Amino acid sequence: METTGVSRIYAQALFDAAAEKNLLADVADEVEALRALDDTLPNLRDALSAPVLSAGKKRAMLERGFKGKVSDLTFRFLALLVVKGRYWHLPDICLGFRELLDEKMGRKRVKVRTAVKLEEATAAAVRAGLSARLGGEVVLEERVMPDIIGGIVVIHGDSVLDASVVTHLREIRRDLREARLDASRVLFDN
Repeated sequence: METTGVSRIYAQALFDAAAEKNLLADVADEVEALRALDDTLPNLRDALSAPVLSAGKKRAMLERGFKGKVSDLTFRFLALLVVKGRYWHLPDICLGFRELLDEKMGRKRVKVRTAVKLEEATAAAVRAGLSARLGGEVVLEERVMPDIIGGIVVIHGDSVLDASVVTHLREIRRDLREARLDASRVLFDN
């Protein structure tokens, strides 16, 4: 997924400021921590985005929650989001920042779906094969999906390679139905 619009503009601004101050690695870590925090505490985003809370109360919440725990740059960026009424964009801004960092580092994120968790050796082999095919470092975003029964589904951008057992079973079922239809045509045509 590529971040667009307002989120991309804010992500680019934070990225550029972090790069200018030589803080990309630190800010990247903070952005990932903020994204994880937002996933676990969605009420925080709701509160910092709520128009009924005064700017002073929101600023006090920010200071209690983040002052001294993140870099000054990240803190000022969060304060800007609150002041501009854009804090609710934080998850997409974090995603956009990560996309920009991946682009700069030559990394490609690939979603991998399997029925069971990949063993590290298997994950390393998948990563190496995809790195060779895509050219560059590959970061696997693994997700266990027992309903695919077995095999693997690989998603990169708009491309999907579905080598799952459930998909193969669907294809076999379709082929059998088509074969049955073809057989019935032969019987009734004679």
